[in-house]
Amino acid sequence: MNADLTELVLIIDASGSMEHLQQETISSVNGVVRDQLSQAGEILDLTIAVFNTTVDVLLDGKRVSRPNVLSKKNYKPDGCTALHDAVVDVINSVGVRLAARAEADLPSAVVVVIVTDGEENASTHHRLADVARVIDHQQKVYNWQFLFLGANQDSWTTGQAMNIDVQDAKDWTPSKEGMELLQADMISEIHIRKQRAKGL
Repeated sequence: MNADLTELVLIIDASGSMEHLQQETISSVNGVVRDQLSQAGEILDLTIAVFNTTVDVLLDGKRVSRPNVLSKKNYKPDGCTALHDAVVDVINSVGVRLAARAEADLPSAVVVVIVTDGEENASTHHRLADVARVIDHQQKVYNWQFLFLGANQDSWTTGQAMNIDVQDAKDWTPSKEGMELLQADMISEIHIRKQRAKGL
């Protein structure tokens, strides 16, 4: 296991209701990546998926060196909210990729952050039970860390239904000011989960 390596997995809502926050979401996600890259001696592998009616994986475990990963070209809010499909598909994909690595090349922390401003309404392949199953497996078997950030819903209840502990689920306000606070929250909470994964 590589003690300096973190895999950060960002699953970001790109449904139509996020359109008024397009630029703020881009800035916040890029700000989070910038913070991670600023950590001395650390290596970052980044997975980013955006979802609406479909799921689009923009980066799949890419070792990044620049923070500007989202732009108006690849983040275009539209459509509905296939939350369950996004979570299950991305977790399974990352899990398969990491399973093929040598032990020495595995990250010491895998942190999955799910950001949405609405409830599931469009998945066609996976149900809530599938989400809960894959999250439970990765937490218990591989010590993956999860953070669920939801707006316009009871994030604690939604998170618990996914097998995400109440301390790992938080509400946010879908406004320009709320997105600024969300960025700061993500930065702080990611650091906490990296330390937790490493047993610190």
